[in-house]
Formats: sequence, structure tokens, C-alpha cells
Amino acid sequence: MSEQGLKAATDQIEKFLDSVWAERGLSDNSINSYRRDLSALATRLDARGLEPARAGREDLLRLLSEDMRGGKSPRSVSRYLSSYRQFYRWLIRESVISEDPTLLIESPKLGRGLPKALSEVQVEALLEAPDTSQ
Repeated sequence: MSEQGLKAATDQIEKFLDSVWAERGLSDNSINSYRRDLSALATRLDARGLEPARAGREDLLRLLSEDMRGGKSPRSVSRYLSSYRQFYRWLIRESVISEDPTLLIESPKLGRGLPKALSEVQVEALLEAPDTSQ
């Protein structure tokens, strides 16, 4: 992809961000997360000679797979995929593309966190608490 193609992708990303900000009133942090995720997507696709609007399911799967193999957590990869999904749905709505390449991509399985254990002091405080059931 040329420098012009990367500029076009960046312009599309900024229009998408304006749209989600106006429609959903997202916080600056959310907008910046979308911007980081989608800019990285555009840059990585650019290295392969692709624009985001021309990327297919296999291209996105390859990137997400590289992220997992590169040590990114399932939670991070899931967030990237969520950003991509929102962007591609917007591209469909804007009639830039006709098929969503993220449609059949499953999010990584997120393990459940372990429950937090009480400290010895917290257990003692519970045991010493007055019985209020009477």
C-alpha cells in the first residue's frame, strides 16, 4: 500500500472515531484505544500491501494469530477484534465494503479469574464480628 493508501486508511479511521464519539458518546480513553488498535491494524496491513477496506478474514486471522503467538493476552486480542468488528461494521454502514471480514472470527476464550482470598486479618475480623441474626 502506498503512503496515499495509509493516509486514506487513517482518514477512514478518524471518520469512524468521529462517528462513534457522536453516536455513543465514548470517553477519550475509549476513543484513544480504538485509534491505537485501528492505526496498528492499518500499519500492519500496510506492511502486507493491504488497506483495511481490502483485508479479508484470513488476513485478520493471521494478524490475530501473530498477536497470540507474540505473547499478547487473550483479553488484549479480544479487544483488538472488538475494535476491528466495530470498524468493519461502520465500513459496511458507510457502503465502503459489502462483506464484514470479522463476521466469522471467534474471540479468544477468556479464562475466569480466580477468586480473591481473604487475608488472615480479614478472616479474624469476620469471626469476631457480632452475631446480628438474633
